[in-house]
Amino acid sequence: MEKNIDATLDLAKSLKDFEAQITKLLELTNVSVWDGQVLKEREQKIRDSALVLAGQCIALFLYNLSQSQSALDTAITQTQGWWHPKTHRHGLRKRQILTVGNVLVTLILPYVVTRTEKSDKNKSESQGFCPFLKWLGISEGLTPLLWSTIAQYGAISGSFEAAYTNLIGWGINISLKRIERLTYKFGQIGINLRQSKILNLQLGNLPIGNLLKDQRVVIAVDGGRSRVRINKKAFSEEAQSKEWFKKARKTLKKGNAKSLINQMDEFIALASGERCQIMVGRRNYLLDAYRQGRLNYDKAIDKKLPIGSGAIESLIRQVVNLRIKGNSKFWLQNNAEIILHLRCHWIAKSWDNFCGSIFNSFIKPQTA
Repeated sequence: MEKNIDATLDLAKSLKDFEAQITKLLELTNVSVWDGQVLKEREQKIRDSALVLAGQCIALFLYNLSQSQSALDTAITQTQGWWHPKTHRHGLRKRQILTVGNVLVTLILPYVVTRTEKSDKNKSESQGFCPFLKWLGISEGLTPLLWSTIAQYGAISGSFEAAYTNLIGWGINISLKRIERLTYKFGQIGINLRQSKILNLQLGNLPIGNLLKDQRVVIAVDGGRSRVRINKKAFSEEAQSKEWFKKARKTLKKGNAKSLINQMDEFIALASGERCQIMVGRRNYLLDAYRQGRLNYDKAIDKKLPIGSGAIESLIRQVVNLRIKGNSKFWLQNNAEIILHLRCHWIAKSWDNFCGSIFNSFIKPQTA
C-alpha cells in the first residue's frame, strides 16, 4: 500500500476510483490456474482498496468539519481550560492529518499561542496549539482511531517491530520510532488519569455514580499457590506424604490454617537436622501467608470465588511475561509501567472505555 495518499476531498471521484479498482479485481479470468495464494492476493488488494476509500471518506469528513464555523467555535469553547491569561489567537496554521489507508488530509485551522516575556521573544511559537485539533484529540497528526490502534498494537504485540508489521497490514504505515513515541504518549496520558483518580480517592473527591451498578467487581491478588509443598524428606514414605497433603489441603479449604500450622509445629518438634530445616521453612511460609490474610480460602469459597492461582499466573504470563520479559530486553521503569497499564486494559476488555477517557481528557472548558 502506498505510504502517503493525498486526500481527493471529492466523494464522487473516490468512489469512482474505488469502483475502477474493484471491478478489475472481481474479474474471473484464468480461474483454472487459481489457488489459495491467488485468492489471498486478491483479498489483500480488495481490502487495501477499501481501506483507502475509508480514509478518503474520513478525510472529507474532517475537512468539512474544519470548515464549519460552529465546529470551530465549539473547539474554542471546549479548550478554554488550556488557555492562559496571555493566550491569544494567532492566525491560521496548516496541519496534515493521517487517516486509515495512509490517506493524508491538509487542514487550515485557527491557531493560538501564549504571549512570552520580552526575554523570551526569540523562542519558537510552537508552544501554541490548534483548538480544533486539541478538541478532537488529533494534535498528534492522526485520527483518534489510528492513534488508539497504534497504541493497542504497540502494547499487545511482542515488540514494536511486530507492531509495525501488523499496522502496515491494516493500512497504517508510519515509522517504527513514531509507533513507539505514540504508544508511550498515549499510555502516559492514561497513567496520569489513573494517578488523578487515585489522588481524588484519597482526598474523598471522587464523584458518586452508578458506574459499577449491577456489575461484579473482583480484586484479585496472587497470594501464592494453594498447595502446601512439603519436601518428601519430611516424611519417611511417599504414601505418608500424599496422605498428609490431602488432609492439609482440606484443612486449608475449611479455613483452619492455624490448626494446620500447629500440626506442622508438632512435626518440627520431633524432627532434627536437614529434615527439621525443611519443615521450618515450609511452616514459616504458611505462617507469613496466614498473618497477611492470604489463607482465607473458606471465605472465598463461600463467595463462590476461585481459590486457585492458575488464572492469576496465566494473566501474568499474558500481560507481563510475553511483552516485558525476554532476552536482551531492558526497560525504563516508566515505559514498562505504561506498557503494563495498556496491556491490562486490553486483557480486561476495557480498551474502548480507556480510549474514551483519554480523548475526553482533551476537552477542558473554562471553569468558574
